[in-house]
Amino acid sequence: YSGYLEVPGPFNLTNYDKIVIHYQFHESQNSPSEDPVVTWHQGGPGGSSLYGLYGELGYFQVDNSGYHANEFAWNTVANMLYLESPAGSDNPIGFSWCEIDGEVQSRCSWDDVSQAEAYAHTLAAFYKAFPEFADNELYLSGESCAAKPQARLLFLQLAH
Repeated sequence: YSGYLEVPGPFNLTNYDKIVIHYQFHESQNSPSEDPVVTWHQGGPGGSSLYGLYGELGYFQVDNSGYHANEFAWNTVANMLYLESPAGSDNPIGFSWCEIDGEVQSRCSWDDVSQAEAYAHTLAAFYKAFPEFADNELYLSGESCAAKPQARLLFLQLAH
């Protein structure tokens, strides 16, 4: 699946009233109804998750030789959710954006805490679109700066 998750605000930590996050969701090749959902969040900050999808761990790989199937793709054992997040960050990369009063912003500004809040709202929007995966285990994964908002997200969830 590929598309957009419309993530309504309000957000406590930014003035955006909506963000729109591009995603790709690749069901597990094993047992989609039982296998975990694993999110992939590229580092950067602001790197598109398409880098990880097509250059590192996705089923289809694109490199100097062209494209080919990846026998080590993570969706052999998990349902993979690739999120382009944060929306519109710093020299916008990818296809996601943020809005204020219905107007798309040319650039969005995030810190680790506000990005974690947006990430939590994005996961809620994903589960609203794909409720059949709500009972599957969830794992947050990524590289580089991805750990910062994910760690904050877990802290925010545990604090509430």
